[in-house]
Amino acid sequence: MSGRSRASKFHMAVSAAALAAALLLPPLPANAGDVESIAPAAISSDMAMPSQKATAGRTWTQIVWDNETNRLERRTYKLLDPLGAHGYDLAWDGDAASRASDGPLTGEGTLTWREAGSPAYDTTARVATYSGEMKNGRPEGKGTYTHRSGVSYSGQWHDGLMHGQGRLFLPNGDQYSGGFALGKSDGDGIYIDATGTIYQGRFAAGMRDGDGSLYPATGEPFTANWRAGKAVTATIRYLKPAEQLYPPVLWAQYQTYDDIRVGVLVDRTYYAHLPEPGESPVPYAAENLREQIAIRPDSKRIVDAWRGTGNIAMTEDEEFEYASSELGWKNGEDIPLGPGFLSTAARIRPVPVIVELRNDSDQPLRIVNAFLDVEKSASDLEPMVQMRIGYLGDCGTLAEFKADFDIDNFGWGPAENATLRFTLPNDPSREFSKPIGTIERTVHVDLSDEVRSTGYPVDEFKAAPLTCTREDFEDCFKEFKAADRFAPFSESVKFHVTHIRAPVSGTLDYEWRDASGTVHKKSSPFSIDIVLGRLQFEAECGEGGTPEDRQLKPFDLALDKQNYRIMIPLRDDIPPGVTGRWRVRLQAPKSSTHDFRVVFELADGRQVASRPVDMEFFKPWTPDAQ
Repeated sequence: MSGRSRASKFHMAVSAAALAAALLLPPLPANAGDVESIAPAAISSDMAMPSQKATAGRTWTQIVWDNETNRLERRTYKLLDPLGAHGYDLAWDGDAASRASDGPLTGEGTLTWREAGSPAYDTTARVATYSGEMKNGRPEGKGTYTHRSGVSYSGQWHDGLMHGQGRLFLPNGDQYSGGFALGKSDGDGIYIDATGTIYQGRFAAGMRDGDGSLYPATGEPFTANWRAGKAVTATIRYLKPAEQLYPPVLWAQYQTYDDIRVGVLVDRTYYAHLPEPGESPVPYAAENLREQIAIRPDSKRIVDAWRGTGNIAMTEDEEFEYASSELGWKNGEDIPLGPGFLSTAARIRPVPVIVELRNDSDQPLRIVNAFLDVEKSASDLEPMVQMRIGYLGDCGTLAEFKADFDIDNFGWGPAENATLRFTLPNDPSREFSKPIGTIERTVHVDLSDEVRSTGYPVDEFKAAPLTCTREDFEDCFKEFKAADRFAPFSESVKFHVTHIRAPVSGTLDYEWRDASGTVHKKSSPFSIDIVLGRLQFEAECGEGGTPEDRQLKPFDLALDKQNYRIMIPLRDDIPPGVTGRWRVRLQAPKSSTHDFRVVFELADGRQVASRPVDMEFFKPWTPDAQ
């Protein structure tokens, strides 16, 4: 029986009394979050992708830092602009090679399009960014393009177009992964729409073309030969269960309808209106899988460090962010106050989500209620461990010698039986093992004794900075190094601003317990620079502010709770052939996982639900947490 037939029979069974009762709407919950309706044009009309039509040549001039001359220089760049018809302002932040000369952009960096004439601090004026490799004024190689419409592509480029392997996200939540040629899907690929329909097979010039299998969200999967986007009728063959790569999804208590579909996606336009990467919130991305929608933090740096696969030591930029934030200090002391993990407080935000109801029927739909049907919410107790030596730039800590650092745990469970295993650069074959014990919040580690054991004159360098008699500090460093002043680390030392540094690498090994009490072992890699000495230097320091972003009151998910509902105060009428879209924000008190569906209740008594959503929420520990 078709979804339309089922819907018709169900509708006939609803009594007039039930319909009247449905229209006597209950009052909205007092503690509900905010819901913002999105007109279809707001998510689609401003969409733009680099294409074969991108032939507008652009030339602009900007001020850049030249590493060769050590001063600001005026550069005139050229670009074959895919958005040239709109006359946006352009800005290039690239590597040293790309900044070295005028002409067509070549090198690696970030290109930003902004509304013409907008001030640099107006983050809402940013239209699009491309981060990656450029050649002769066009994207070439690997790169990521993001437009404020919600379009995002990450993958290979050639001559300014998507070409090779990549992944494309569209504003409506659809996504495509696979081959591209001349800006369009081409070759083998997988297209998954926001409501769960999957096509896996061949594409040509942006359309299904060749052998492929279709797995409808609510129908029977089949394989066929496709021509110009349509299945050749004579080649259609329905797949047996054993042949199906994506088994049917069981929808449990909710009925399914072919002509009413519910989608859930992360609002990518939200991130396009916020500050630059150093200050912007930790982003999220939704991946459409056959069995569920997976929503995850989309910061590789943070996720890799959190899960123990990436360097847990802060970079210098991260140290600067932390130290310059008032949430990193209290009463003049550097302590872990910010709820950030390898970041600052401003980056921890609710998840911006768009829910949509697609009405493919020939009748209008009246929404009388909506809610999150949460199957399970569980706290994530895995430690979030970071190392920080303190910001040591021109406006940072002045240290004559510094081999000590803090290890912070922003997770909701302790790191137990922790041991630091590391090597020093003078002898990589010798491994040191330093027991630390339990890391509840912060432990202080000092490697001075281990450095001293190599014969390095630690106490002498702690006593006073190195005196430089030359005008150029770099020349002094080279002279000291040539005189073997930093033995036994002479081969590995480097000079940065005022400090002579050397890398220490290893792993932090520890155990942690999940909510069920199961013990897990974890080994997180780190590489951190210690300070072996300092040249005298003075610099003036400044301060800045962080722009604010637009806000919606979020909906709060529970912790360690099953089978509960969160009501969404949403009432609307959706005409035939229209997709209604609404923006909400979701959050929880701790890092946690949440399995739920978005459910719409209609005036005729039906309930229509999204596919299961598996959301991983990132919320580090804060000192004021209960």
